[in-house]
Amino acid sequence: MAKQRSGTLSRGWKAISTIDSSVSLISWVGITLITFIAAMIADMEHASKPTVVIIGLTVFILTTLVVMTMLGRRKVVEEKSPNDTTPKISLLQLRSEALQRGWNFSRGSEQSLEFTLIISQAGLDCQIEFWGRKDIDAAEEVIRSNPLQPVPGGHWLEFAVEPVRFVTSTDNFFTRSYEFPSLEKRGYLDLHLNREQALKWLDTTAEISRKANLKEEQTDPS
Repeated sequence: MAKQRSGTLSRGWKAISTIDSSVSLISWVGITLITFIAAMIADMEHASKPTVVIIGLTVFILTTLVVMTMLGRRKVVEEKSPNDTTPKISLLQLRSEALQRGWNFSRGSEQSLEFTLIISQAGLDCQIEFWGRKDIDAAEEVIRSNPLQPVPGGHWLEFAVEPVRFVTSTDNFFTRSYEFPSLEKRGYLDLHLNREQALKWLDTTAEISRKANLKEEQTDPS
């Protein structure tokens, strides 16, 4: 409970300490005005100067804490609310869509590697937006509880969709981006894509690539 209260106050302080924020400006104006009114009332009641100062300081501190709490709670609600309403499709759902369109992801099939490479390229080319959960050094349940984050397009310069997990996973959480060949850097887990962009890509760019490779295999003399 104490940790939660501390987190709320921390968010509230961040809100009122942001100099270029209108929320910060309005908050400080309100705090100053309330403090001034309290001190003025105390002075009108003929309180001693030390008493007026103590009352003003107390009101200032209490008002600041109240404002920080209100802004902190609002920030917590905003963080819990899903701001990103983009329709998404998990990578495994896209795998099912691809299988229905004739892709072969059986063990040993070269189409598995081809698919993961070209969809990674689509991420790099910003044809498809990706989301995932950052692969951090934490327990699985902690990572699962973290929100999906947008995967920057530049991520795919060094990373690609991992083909083995793409083929074998039954839980989308275990799909991931991986760095090849070192495998040292952590990427993203639980990959999701922009649904509209991914399905359009699947019926256009991916289909053209699949048919071209099938044609090459059929004409290969070996």
